[in-house]
Amino acid sequence: MRELAQDLALALDPTVVLKRAGVIPAPWQRRALLSPSPRLLLLASRQAGKSTTAAALALHTALVRQEATVLLIAPSQRQSQELANRVRRFAQVLGLDLQAESALRLELRGGSRVIALPAKEGTIRGYSAHLVVLDEAAWIPDDLYAAVRPMLAATRGRLVAISTPFGTRGWFWREWVEGEGWERVMVTAYDVPHLDPAFLEEERRALGEWRFRQEYLCEFLSSGGAIPEEDVERATRLPGPEEPREGRRYVAGLDLARVHDWTALAIVDATEPEAMRLVRLERWRAEWEETVERVLSLVRPYAPRLLVDATGVGDPVYDRLRRAYPNVYPYRFSHATKPPLVTELRLALAEGRLLLYPDPALLGELRALEARQTAYGVSYEAPSGAHDDTVMALALAVWAARHAAPTGGPYRVKGRW
Repeated sequence: MRELAQDLALALDPTVVLKRAGVIPAPWQRRALLSPSPRLLLLASRQAGKSTTAAALALHTALVRQEATVLLIAPSQRQSQELANRVRRFAQVLGLDLQAESALRLELRGGSRVIALPAKEGTIRGYSAHLVVLDEAAWIPDDLYAAVRPMLAATRGRLVAISTPFGTRGWFWREWVEGEGWERVMVTAYDVPHLDPAFLEEERRALGEWRFRQEYLCEFLSSGGAIPEEDVERATRLPGPEEPREGRRYVAGLDLARVHDWTALAIVDATEPEAMRLVRLERWRAEWEETVERVLSLVRPYAPRLLVDATGVGDPVYDRLRRAYPNVYPYRFSHATKPPLVTELRLALAEGRLLLYPDPALLGELRALEARQTAYGVSYEAPSGAHDDTVMALALAVWAARHAAPTGGPYRVKGRW
């Protein structure tokens, strides 16, 4: 009798899957799992438990419907396989006997199947499904979304799309903003009980305001447009920072903090001018004395030509660095000198001459940078409340690589100062 009651509870309530796995459902998870809507959009913060919720829903659907087909679709095979692994772990917790299984497929004794697929149109056509879960849906292309919808026609099945935002583009954003027939559930980081406020504040400082608002506050933020998104994506191919290597030629850019801004240092391997590589990027907030010592400790192993923002309050720091490190040169920002600097960076990215590693602060600032028309021409600025420190440090390094005298002599830019 007790087993029958447990089976009945499981059949009636998908949250039981979480509870039996030792997970106490948050209010938003209860709402998402108990929703009867055939179309559900779940817009959620990083680390909210999106994939856990999706896996519980997938397994519950496979259990309560005989011979159901549940498709788990994610941007990459690795992501869809991880979602399948979560379903598998839930099945083990519930003590279910699987008829068959592989890395991307589970089959229950009642004939239901859970199949994980990467977001490639050629791999998904031909299925008829009772439930389709699109994980990280904002990264799934429009044409694949169009290919998914007909799969639910014969079964009158359910479509659940789960994601963090990815700018004001793509089908997920359009459906959230103006689509009809959807139930919408939004979960910011502050709706997630296990995310500590101190951790979130640390993330805000590390990622920058723009990136934090998108990743944790679920805001659809448009790209600033100064640097095309596709150029940033194409350039981001390096795995991470690189240690200095003998025989390489390095350049560096230092953007100094103003009031609440960050100081940022970018070091670039410019040995091959047509294939420059970002090898080190750091940002911090500190007093001038600490900043000078930190810069020296970071640049000395690479011995780069260092181009320093020497505008206004940056002059004293430049002077101190010059006394301790001879290969340093000033660059003074103005409405006349900043645009050429950013233009050089834009061209390096557009022409494939600069490779980056995925530093969150840098990528967020590159995507957010805005181009504005002023009386003096085009001005490049961060959005209100955001920063461009890492962008300007990188731009200084690229400028140094392109314009510095190869002999190491005095740095001059005609007409700049």
